[in-house]
Amino acid sequence: KFESTSLAVKAAMRVVQNARRAYEELQRGRWCSTSVMSSVEETPQVASLLLDEEYLLWWALAFKVPPEVVIKLLRANPSAVGACCHKFSVDLLHLAMARRHSS
Repeated sequence: KFESTSLAVKAAMRVVQNARRAYEELQRGRWCSTSVMSSVEETPQVASLLLDEEYLLWWALAFKVPPEVVIKLLRANPSAVGACCHKFSVDLLHLAMARRHSS
């Protein structure tokens, strides 16, 4: 039992580390490396974690990352579209239009 708990903790830590790495990369905006989105492929749960009170999809639009990154996050967590987690957040459609996303 201890061994399975230890494996679960390690897996959870990997998800959190991948989410933080993806968030840091998203902050680079349009210069964001799509290779970091391998974190989403490796651990799709990262798209469902809240980072600074928003999903990665929200941050991707806020930082105006490349469309392929937005699409990857959207596929990993489609429910993020209708979610405004922070009470001061704007919704995703408004954010995408304000940032002039074309995808």
